[in-house]
Amino acid sequence: MSKFYTAKNDKVFKAVMMRNQKILKAIIESILKIEIDEILILNSELPITYVRSKKRIVDLLIKSKDKYINVELNPSFKKEHVYRNLTYVFNIYSNKIQSGERYSSLMYSEFIGINLSYGLNKSKIKEEYKIQSNSNKEYVKNFKIIEIDMDKIRKDWYILSNEEKNEYKYLYMLDLNKEELKINVRGDRIMKEFEEEVNKINQDEQFKYFLTDEEDGENLYESGLIIAKNEGLEQGSQEASINIAKKLLQKNMDVIEISEITKLSIEDLEKIKEHEL
Repeated sequence: MSKFYTAKNDKVFKAVMMRNQKILKAIIESILKIEIDEILILNSELPITYVRSKKRIVDLLIKSKDKYINVELNPSFKKEHVYRNLTYVFNIYSNKIQSGERYSSLMYSEFIGINLSYGLNKSKIKEEYKIQSNSNKEYVKNFKIIEIDMDKIRKDWYILSNEEKNEYKYLYMLDLNKEELKINVRGDRIMKEFEEEVNKINQDEQFKYFLTDEEDGENLYESGLIIAKNEGLEQGSQEASINIAKKLLQKNMDVIEISEITKLSIEDLEKIKEHEL
């Protein structure tokens, strides 16, 4: 039986939202608790600023009237995601100025980062962060980050009130498998359309091949990090770096990724590849 990919996978998530923006609109409305007339996806990818990003479809950047909203799905949470996601929202902030607008124009726009994260292990489902003083005085009023603990929604689903279930149902559906979707979509048009979109993606062999290929790449990269740790790379040994590079080259890992792990230059890695393998 082939694997069923849920929208916990960030590629599936983005594909669904790009194909059916009514679903994206419903999700954002449920999080922000406002009504949105329409949404415009401005830029589906930020510029590549680090090696790993070349393989990732990074985020959804949305404009709705005076609101700029960055939606980021984190399938597994790592501490560095906090800084990465914050950088995305700051980039939106600065890009408005770089496009020729005056600083004063920022006052009339709202900048929102929405982080849908698995693996957070928080005590609350939803947390909102602002730039403010230790006396809770806001430095600016138009900037905030909303963080959602996606695992907690699923864990607490059967003890949530009906009001809470209605608030979080479109987030809850993202990681439901095929059978769970059948049970939960009844009577809800948005959830039914979401089920149809996810099923279409899972029937698309080309898209599934892309997902499987990327999983293999992610697993290979993670194994490279494990090898590096086991070989004592943190000690900064040049010899250890070369030995690790040889092992990763034998696994046919991309030289750019090996360079990131070992800190060896691309030129050095090409020489190793030419003379040692």
